[in-house]
Amino acid sequence: MKSHSRFDVSKFNLMIATYNEATPERNLPEVSSYEHFCAAYPVTDREFLRSAGEDLLKRGQLTGCYIVSTSGTTSTPVVMANRIWKNPTDDSYPRQFYNFISENIFRSEDVIANLFFPGGFGLLYEGACRFLEPTGATILPIGRMDSFQNDRPHFQLFQRLGLNTLIGSPSSIVEFARNSAQLAVNINIRKVVFSSEAFYPSKREYIRSIWPAASFYSLYGATEFGLACVGLPTFETNRHHLFEDWFVVEVDNDDNLYITDLKGPLVPIIRYRIGDRGSLVSLPDGSSQLELRGRSDNAFNCGGALIKFETIVQKVRHAGVSVHADDRNIQLILRSGESGQDQMDIVLDLDISENSEIAKSVLAEVSSIKEISEDIRRGAVQLNVLGRDKIHTSRRSKRPAVVDLREISAI
Repeated sequence: MKSHSRFDVSKFNLMIATYNEATPERNLPEVSSYEHFCAAYPVTDREFLRSAGEDLLKRGQLTGCYIVSTSGTTSTPVVMANRIWKNPTDDSYPRQFYNFISENIFRSEDVIANLFFPGGFGLLYEGACRFLEPTGATILPIGRMDSFQNDRPHFQLFQRLGLNTLIGSPSSIVEFARNSAQLAVNINIRKVVFSSEAFYPSKREYIRSIWPAASFYSLYGATEFGLACVGLPTFETNRHHLFEDWFVVEVDNDDNLYITDLKGPLVPIIRYRIGDRGSLVSLPDGSSQLELRGRSDNAFNCGGALIKFETIVQKVRHAGVSVHADDRNIQLILRSGESGQDQMDIVLDLDISENSEIAKSVLAEVSSIKEISEDIRRGAVQLNVLGRDKIHTSRRSKRPAVVDLREISAI
């Protein structure tokens, strides 16, 4: 284990010089070592990125670039921008990323369905089409399953085309698998490539019940900095190859991850606390693998969306439940359903049998959250409201705000 991945002083300083040339008033300091880097640059968060993006927007400097935005599910959206696809050289990030995925994941004979959701200032759907096309594979830009007028003819077309690879979020891939099984159209999926959230054991078991030969590949990243790591079936669970030429990863004593993006996005990503936990594993050749360990806050992925615990609490309050200041009379329990859905149990410190109307009101309020409402409609999420007899208590008699049981197989 080590606290940070490789830190290239010259590459970092080159990026800083470029930033200072574009906006001299930034006056960002160059550094002489990793220790100097830590002393010169404090840890940043989403509020810092929001302010930096707003400043560039006011200056009229968000031009000639690719603009994306965080979803806004957990907080006000943050605007990001990059120019990485302009004149890429052989040693650029796009070329290194393409070389790795074409050598380790995709082949020209693959027929690939892109199941990421398009639109919404996102990057994954369009970005996936862009980096997949040079592999020579056949690309099916599907997006959302509910965009189809008639499912069966489409699935029969996928079968005739020889579809063998899926790329998307775990929830969209599970939805595709469920539709395929319900329509009884035999599609021979060999590779499942996912991003956005973890592919929990029960979800993998469901996928393999339909496609026994499927192997799983992980793309790890975020809207803020793009795709930084790739996980292969040959790696240990949750471990990923890190593109160390373009990303510096730091890990603090509590396993919080901090990312520095050396690609030089217009909004600087320097020592950014992403909200995930993990560790760095040193390999014999001196490189690092990143092992992911879930979220470091009360936010959680459900049905493909990142949801904040406080968002659920607000909806429960709207339903008339008096939530304590420390929120200990509400708990969220996340499970995997039999067909790979995410199941969210909203557990209240009440006797539900005596408060059935409140339970209905809570269910209606939480179901009204846009992302959850869409996921319920497409069968990716199931909601339940339960009483105090279902509250989980830790060995130390604590009540965790969020209990995620999806890492357990066959729940």
